[in-house]
Amino acid sequence: MFPHMHYVGTRMQVELEHADGTSECLVDAGRYDFQWQRMYSYDGAIADMPQPHKGDTLVLTCHYDNTMNNPNVVRALEERGLAAPVDVFSGEETLDEMCIVLAGAASL
Repeated sequence: MFPHMHYVGTRMQVELEHADGTSECLVDAGRYDFQWQRMYSYDGAIADMPQPHKGDTLVLTCHYDNTMNNPNVVRALEERGLAAPVDVFSGEETLDEMCIVLAGAASL
């Protein structure tokens, strides 16, 4: 799993919601930090991992803090010579935002 946000992002969750109403947490980056970007691997056999089935849904939730209470925002603004947060839009710059998770299976 590769959760990806930028400086404004503070938390990312990915859940597998099953058609029967149950759910499983796949990722919970509860204190997301832009500096921690990396691929995370599950520790276990692929056969033991959560499996999506017909009718299941993946739910991706991202939380943001575009205030001076977010040290990543403060640092990014200082780097650009800005004194206050700016409007944030979807984009590739670090003061833009993303809410993306990539997932893949390792081959055996």
